[in-house]
Amino acid sequence: MNTKKIILFLLLSVISFTNQMTDNGFKVLEGYPKNYERDHMDGYGGKDYIINNKNPYKLLMYFKVYGGGNQYLNQSLQNSDDRNDVLKFFNIDSLDIHYSSDFIELKNGEKFLYGRIILDFNDLDVKLELYYIDSNNESKKKVFIKERNFNIFNLLDKINSDTTEGYYGIPPYGEKVTIITKDKIIYKRTLFLLGAEKEMYENFLELFKDEIPEEFFEKRNRYKD
Repeated sequence: MNTKKIILFLLLSVISFTNQMTDNGFKVLEGYPKNYERDHMDGYGGKDYIINNKNPYKLLMYFKVYGGGNQYLNQSLQNSDDRNDVLKFFNIDSLDIHYSSDFIELKNGEKFLYGRIILDFNDLDVKLELYYIDSNNESKKKVFIKERNFNIFNLLDKINSDTTEGYYGIPPYGEKVTIITKDKIIYKRTLFLLGAEKEMYENFLELFKDEIPEEFFEKRNRYKD
């Protein structure tokens, strides 16, 4: 009788521990994307990630619109469901390489790769870096600095206070962003940006609309349609 009780106790302990690991681990976010209705999306366009993590940035944001065919639209930074494995890729070197894949042909002969937005901890201005391949096939960076014209800190507070974490499968889509704040890492196709994430991204595009190539906006409008 005592042996049976011990076995039962051990079995229940294993089940409880397993459930605890599942609950505390990196998991599929049920019901995501919240603003898109489609079944069986996982595997079509890779995965989007939301991670709670301490980072050395007030704000570091990458954005890109793909100019190539559908073979580019399912590119994810990392299709793993292991949190530690995924985190290894959220550094500047890996992100620069990832966002350099594919380009938009510009009317002036240049090829636009991606944009990067930086908000330093001094909280004064916003820096935009645009990365190109010029007509001589050489890498080129253009830098613009502007005074912020919207309440970014309110939006950052909302993003940082959201404790949602996990991943979900998504369909192919040709525009993506990575948002890294002091407490969050958000890697999403822009179709699935929500609330403060979406508002912040759209505000930055509006702020730098004269600096970002017009072909970028033309291409993203095609994806929206």
